[in-house]
Amino acid sequence: MESNKRRIRIAVLLVACCITTSLGLAIAKMYVGLRSNSLVIMLDSVNSFFDVATGVVTLVAFCLLFHPRTDRHPYGFGRGEYLAGFVVSAVTVVMGVVFLLRSINRLAMAEPVYYRLSSMIIILVALVVKIGMTVAYGLTDRRIHSHALRALLWDGVLDVGMTTVSVLSFTLSQSVSYAFDAWFGLAVSLGVVAVGIRLVVDNTRLLLGGDVRQETALVRDTLASIEGVERVGRVVLSDYGYRAKAGYAEVTFASGLSLEDVCAIDRLARERLLSEGVDVRLVPSSN
Repeated sequence: MESNKRRIRIAVLLVACCITTSLGLAIAKMYVGLRSNSLVIMLDSVNSFFDVATGVVTLVAFCLLFHPRTDRHPYGFGRGEYLAGFVVSAVTVVMGVVFLLRSINRLAMAEPVYYRLSSMIIILVALVVKIGMTVAYGLTDRRIHSHALRALLWDGVLDVGMTTVSVLSFTLSQSVSYAFDAWFGLAVSLGVVAVGIRLVVDNTRLLLGGDVRQETALVRDTLASIEGVERVGRVVLSDYGYRAKAGYAEVTFASGLSLEDVCAIDRLARERLLSEGVDVRLVPSSN
């Protein structure tokens, strides 16, 4: 339990810091975008404002994990992470579609882009900061294994790509036709929509049923290693979030075991599995 709270604290601290940073990046990019009339940079700025919103949603989801378990929610609120991941993914798709429409509009009515060295420096600094945030998400996700952070990680990868395109577009737009900025925006938008749809599919799958393949294999291996268990039949688990899986396993016990022996096996199995965040009831089977 204490390790799970430490995991949540790490996630809350990281997301809170990234929300503040994203807000600063959004304001700086919007300043540059309006000053230079660059579509790609303005879209990048709007994307950063979206990052702030999705970061707040994710932060709320993690804070819910501090809430103690209740009778109505005996396994806690861990699925809130999945919901946060879905929201981030859905916002990514919406953002991509908005960018796509705006790029098509700019393509039809091209406008000049005004290059300034000071604006370029601001965008380059923003790119470095965003790379740092994405690396932080990746390293933290490897440590605490959060689907919500993974969604933010992929969103960060998209942001890095978008800001990189902003730099290229801003640099080349001064010597190429006005429509060049719009073509870059079009390419970025299509990439964002494609990745966003993939994330929506993955997070929808988690919301509907979760992923318990690893825990199912763990239950089978654990039960098979206990003396007195002859066969492990069907294992049914439900996913309630990180280290919160629950269900039952059909077990064939060795013949000649007393009720006390069966109860002892059940207690041993539950102790071992609960330490891994899996709550399993053993159901005797004669097959």
